[in-house]
Amino acid sequence: CKETRQTFFRPDTNQCFKFMWNQQRSWEAADAKCKSEGLTLAKPLNAITLRKYLLARYGGYNYWIAAKGAGTLFKWTVGSNKKMFASNPLWYTDYPGSKVSSDYCLALAGNPTDAKSHPNQPYTSKLCSESTRYALCELDMGHH
Repeated sequence: CKETRQTFFRPDTNQCFKFMWNQQRSWEAADAKCKSEGLTLAKPLNAITLRKYLLARYGGYNYWIAAKGAGTLFKWTVGSNKKMFASNPLWYTDYPGSKVSSDYCLALAGNPTDAKSHPNQPYTSKLCSESTRYALCELDMGHH
């Protein structure tokens, strides 16, 4: 994981991320963008630390991460521990428009307003089809 300004970074975990800052995409397009570079959408091990790092380094952006709605829960598309329920303490369920259904995807709210009002709840959800988030990709350290 070689850190450079426009490419990879490591907050303080053993994860290696890449922020696709050049354009906002839908969840599917974000997923495809990560895959096109041999990466996957991110599955943060420590979402609170990650958000603090992203805010400090890049300013306020909102990111798509690797979980997709499946009825009453979210399913991670990478890693083990595949399910995330609405009761997850990291999820800001009252976020305007945030809900769980099959056309919603998980996002990391990396903007200063949400970070201030809900410091311990970095996850929100948004319609997967909306091109309102940036892709946050992850390098699988197990294979590199």
